[in-house]
Amino acid sequence: MDQMIKKNGSEKTFPYVYTRQILDLFYPEYIEKRKVLFDIETTGLSRSENGIYLIGAAVWTDGGEDQKLNTIQWLCEKPEEESEILRAFFQFIQEGDLLIHYNGEAFDLPFIRSRSERYGIPAKTETVPALDLMKIIKPFRKFLPLINLKQVSLEAFLGSAGRNFPDGKRCIRLYREGCFSEVLGHNREDLSGLSACCSLLSFRQFREGSWQIRSLAAGDKEMCFTLVMSYPLCAALSIRRRDFYLSVHENLQEAAILISSVNGKYRHYYEDCINYDYIPSEDTAMPKSISSFLDRSLRHPAAPENCYTWFVCNDRFVKDTNLQLKYLKSLFICALHIPEEEKKPCSP
Repeated sequence: MDQMIKKNGSEKTFPYVYTRQILDLFYPEYIEKRKVLFDIETTGLSRSENGIYLIGAAVWTDGGEDQKLNTIQWLCEKPEEESEILRAFFQFIQEGDLLIHYNGEAFDLPFIRSRSERYGIPAKTETVPALDLMKIIKPFRKFLPLINLKQVSLEAFLGSAGRNFPDGKRCIRLYREGCFSEVLGHNREDLSGLSACCSLLSFRQFREGSWQIRSLAAGDKEMCFTLVMSYPLCAALSIRRRDFYLSVHENLQEAAILISSVNGKYRHYYEDCINYDYIPSEDTAMPKSISSFLDRSLRHPAAPENCYTWFVCNDRFVKDTNLQLKYLKSLFICALHIPEEEKKPCSP
């Protein structure tokens, strides 16, 4: 059994040191729990015809001002050892851990469940809460300049210099040829990349209101807010959307948002779009309790992007910080719409 456990003796340091704080901010119920990142490598996509030949896990360790990742890997040196690495991985997982994976709800977890059932092993991954980072980051495509949702694309956005080891498809052939160092290296890169991608959760601060308004400059044609984030963001960027232009300062702690008016008015979004209808002829949303009296041809269910009304930036708005907070929160909730079921870890 010992020869199948491949520990990564060196720890890797990451430039963004607030990932655990960001996770604690959005998932406070797991503050005291260990966060376990994991990834599996398989000989194919079929859960009945193919097997798991490598499981990798990683946990963050204390490193002063640095964030470090310690990894452990369980490798099948021959297919008959698949049940052993499953048992070893389940023994490593602790009750109360929070598992973190990328697209694991669709691939890793069902694969582990199926292969465990084959050997009559209770799958401990079914009893531990898990967070699918891909589902959480998916809505960010409307907000961030992401090419696609592949993990390597997210790593590139974060400034990664690229991978050094072969991709997963090539690793299947290399594994069968006994080139274990290559597949272990690929799996370690998956884990370190997953850790880096967790830092993208820092952008959820916009949606969750984890910021303060430092200043507002307002006029008839546009208004500009300066925001101070609770934690630094993971990347500086500038993006333009229909309602606003957002620029993150190089210090990653401040952001400026410029909002242009439409005929002297601004859109104000409603959070609970399920209770509203959109009226195209009026270009506004209306509570269903009122819109129900209109002909069905004049209305349709509102979506996050059209669930708004219009307002004028008057003296009251400029002087009332609470109105400003309410306005910006509704704007970001639209831009970063995340369904409730996708925000929370999947409970066992």
